[in-house]
Amino acid sequence: MFRLGKHAAALADLNAAIRLQSDFINAYVNRGVAQLGLGNIDEAKLDFQTALELAEHQENDNFKTYVEKRLQELNAVTPQGRKG
Repeated sequence: MFRLGKHAAALADLNAAIRLQSDFINAYVNRGVAQLGLGNIDEAKLDFQTALELAEHQENDNFKTYVEKRLQELNAVTPQGRKG
């Protein structure tokens, strides 16, 4: 759905996926991407942070590395405390 620019629809689906499986890292990562597409920077950061915590807990280095990079990119272009 992201490729089609349907971030709001993707967000609804990802919210449902997270309700069904609250430790689903990929859903948090994708919801963060959807939040970015909607301009919700702070919400995206929260989703990426949650994904990072889950990746660390689940010892998933691939997601951990990806999410760390995304958070670094976001923090580099947005000052701390900025509202999205």
